[in-house]
Amino acid sequence: MKKSITVFTCLFMTLFTFGQIKFEKGYYINNKNEKKVGWIKNIGWKNNPDKIEYKNDKNSSAKVLYTQDIKAFGVGQFKYVRFDVKIDRSSPLLSKLNTVKTPEYHDETLLLKELVEGYYSLFSYTDSNLKVFFKLENQLDIEQLFYKKYKITEYKIGENNSFKTQLISFSQCSTISHQKLNNLSYSQNELVKLFIKANQCKDRNYSYVAKKSKSKFYLTARPGLILNSLAYKTTPNSTSPAKTTIDFGTKPSFRVGLEAEVIFGFNKNKWSFIFEPSYNGYSARTTEKTNSFYEGELTYSILELALGIRHYFFLNDTSKIFVNFNFIPIVDLGSKLDFDDPYRNSFEFSSTRDFSLGLGYNYRQKLSFEYRYYLGRKETMPNLLTRHESDAQYMSFILGYTLF
Repeated sequence: MKKSITVFTCLFMTLFTFGQIKFEKGYYINNKNEKKVGWIKNIGWKNNPDKIEYKNDKNSSAKVLYTQDIKAFGVGQFKYVRFDVKIDRSSPLLSKLNTVKTPEYHDETLLLKELVEGYYSLFSYTDSNLKVFFKLENQLDIEQLFYKKYKITEYKIGENNSFKTQLISFSQCSTISHQKLNNLSYSQNELVKLFIKANQCKDRNYSYVAKKSKSKFYLTARPGLILNSLAYKTTPNSTSPAKTTIDFGTKPSFRVGLEAEVIFGFNKNKWSFIFEPSYNGYSARTTEKTNSFYEGELTYSILELALGIRHYFFLNDTSKIFVNFNFIPIVDLGSKLDFDDPYRNSFEFSSTRDFSLGLGYNYRQKLSFEYRYYLGRKETMPNLLTRHESDAQYMSFILGYTLF
């Protein structure tokens, strides 16, 4: 059973080494304003790109195009346009705030992500913790919508909300009030809605097609089989110098679980967060007599509350492989160890936690199978004379059926 972690690790690393994101039909515009239609590697950029991989056709070799080679490109729901901008890169992190209230602009050439296209166009730029927005009016000058937090004192934070003033002309529209602008937050959702209204006010025939890939939620029933391997041992001390181990062997048991999964909208829906409560219970008996111990019976009953991150590798339009890493808080529901010894009747397990790695296959986002290896847990069972521990190892085989 211990070899399983080595095998799992090899498979895990192989997937990360060879997992590919497909090239999709797209285009780019070069510096001669020529539109080149071909195939672009769509990685669902979370941060704004500074280069892309492009093929003239599906079977040709890919070439790398950098910001200076691209005036604009589009693939899937994404469109990026190159601009020479003045950008303030002040960190939004509280630990890195400075005392400067006004913008500290730098001249840069960037590929900006188009969020709203129209007479009033909205663009965004994301780089790690930094996310800023830009306004382009009537295809003329582009400007950063400025918002910044800064330190007034060591314990007091101020905000520069200049972006509200930059958008004051929108209040000429009957559907956009001064109060709405005053209450506006510097967020993508609110700015997108505002720019749509401003464009509709400018042109009653204006229509907007959402470009953002939305997050998705799934609820999946997850029954399965667990191979439980557990040994009971005492740690020597001055009172009981002998080390005693009783191995209950490996025994299968059934588990039932329900998984809630949120697949994030960025990076081609390849990342998700999972929460899976599941129940595992079994009993085993040993007839081994060691030192002062007699026959023992183990009753195991726990609730696992797995929290994890999952990553998908797409094989085709219907099939994908996934790997996940889980942190598992455990709620004990009455696990105990009984010996046929009048002086040691019963020991109760204390609550603990575990970690696990999972490798699985998903078909049509409906059926799935996962092999999961648990990285080891220990439950302590203290008594007055010695310290008792259970050394547990588990692996599980889990079937999944997505309810919705």
